[in-house]
Amino acid sequence: MKDPDQAAAASDRAYVERAWQSYLDSATRTEPGGPPLPDPDVDLGPFLRDIIAGTPQKPWTARKRDLAEHFALLEGEFHGAPRAAHLLACTIVCLRRDAENPAARRLFWRILNEIGHELSEVLNSRWLTSICDTVVDIAENDLDRTAALMGTLFINTLKIAETERRLYLPARPWPPQTRLRPGGAIYDGVQTIYTVTPGDVTNLLDRIERGLRISSPVTPVIAQLIHRAIEGDTCVNRIISLTGQPKRPLAPADALSALKDIMGKL
Repeated sequence: MKDPDQAAAASDRAYVERAWQSYLDSATRTEPGGPPLPDPDVDLGPFLRDIIAGTPQKPWTARKRDLAEHFALLEGEFHGAPRAAHLLACTIVCLRRDAENPAARRLFWRILNEIGHELSEVLNSRWLTSICDTVVDIAENDLDRTAALMGTLFINTLKIAETERRLYLPARPWPPQTRLRPGGAIYDGVQTIYTVTPGDVTNLLDRIERGLRISSPVTPVIAQLIHRAIEGDTCVNRIISLTGQPKRPLAPADALSALKDIMGKL
């Protein structure tokens, strides 16, 4: 008799293949310009449970005019992840090309509202940032747009700081052996963070936590972006370690049980 888990996985896979046949079945890719997305009212459960086989590949950041090729080249990034993660990326691609696409807009908001919490645990910061950028572009209310803008500004400010350090400043030992300059003013009354005590960093993290107490589907995405920045090799992480302040993840410590079940089968 077939294992119940295997039977359920096979059922999910069959549903996904039918629902997105226009992309997953190469024989049906006949529409000019590439395959459409699935029906915007598709059941997202099977897409979340169906895992793309393989080992994740390096991000592909180019552009193909043909959507089928573009979707396929993106797919390598999502090997080992739920098909829903790849679907969300493809939906974002469609919205980049046509922000008014009604099917893509509906599908994007459904994914974000219905399974965004689970996907925020799976997606890397590149795609979490893309979600924020897309919400800024197409949000239907000011709360969502403002929340997404917070994530976009945070991660891109971090990228600017890290780009300057990695491209134009000499390598330095870590932790630093001594403070080279006193700090002080940066510009227009803005001062450097005083790293002897953790006050500035504590206040920043406290305000971020308070700011995220809003009802928006973007909240878990922003929380994950900030959590990853705190945990990664970034100026945020390094400043926190210099103050002696313990890092404080803003995302839940435990993944949702449904997601644990999915990832546990990999």
